Parts: sequence; C-alpha cells; structure tokens
Amino acid sequence: MPNQLSPTKRRHSFNENQAVLAALEVLAKREKTSVSRLLGEAARGLLARRADASGRDREAMRRAAWKQFPRPPEFRTAAQARRYKRALREFDRAVLETKLETPERIQEINSVIPMGEPVTMISLVSHASA
Repeated sequence: MPNQLSPTKRRHSFNENQAVLAALEVLAKREKTSVSRLLGEAARGLLARRADASGRDREAMRRAAWKQFPRPPEFRTAAQARRYKRALREFDRAVLETKLETPERIQEINSVIPMGEPVTMISLVSHASA
C-alpha cells in the first residue's frame, strides 16, 4: 500500500480541503468578511506573484483575463449603464491587483484621448445668469 503522505502525491483529500476551509471560516468571521472574498484575495496574490516571476505565464494569464473583458450591452436604462461601468471598474481592479496590466496601460485603454495628445478647448461659455 503506497504511503498516503508521500511528498510526490499531488491529490488533496476532501478532509484536507475541508480543514483549510474551516480555518478560512474562522478568519472570515473575525475579519467580518466571506470565505469567498478571502479565497479571491489569495488567488489574486498567487497570480500577482506568478505574473512577476514568468513573462510567458504572464502573457497567457493576460490573454485569458482579457477574454473576460465586460462587453457593453445595448443600453436601454441608466441602471444598465451603471452596471456596465461597475463591471469595467471591477475588471480594471482585478487586472491591476494581479499585475497583469500596468496602471498606464489601463489609463490608455480607458481614455478617450490618447496619451500625449494635447487637449484643446474649443470655447468657454458661461451659463450662469447675472
């Protein structure tokens, strides 16, 4: 019978994962958050470390993330526009936290006017009545 605790064994038992989740539950209660939030935080940390370590992995992870970029719906209500803008902010935050994009690149993508392009004021009209 093979050794169940062999260092080469890659499979984790249900009990082992259950113990980790129970420990996370304790942390979540103490920090007044959810286990899901803690798991997301840990996953982002892992991705950020891997993105720093390997250029090849970083590019593959970046491509996978950008496939999840929020697609704009046909806006019929202000609520739909708000939800879409929130999804864009969440996406930006995720790719920044995982170091898959730089702040400069996100700014470039989100800007109406390209970086380095001078902004020209056409006219300045006062709408205030005297």
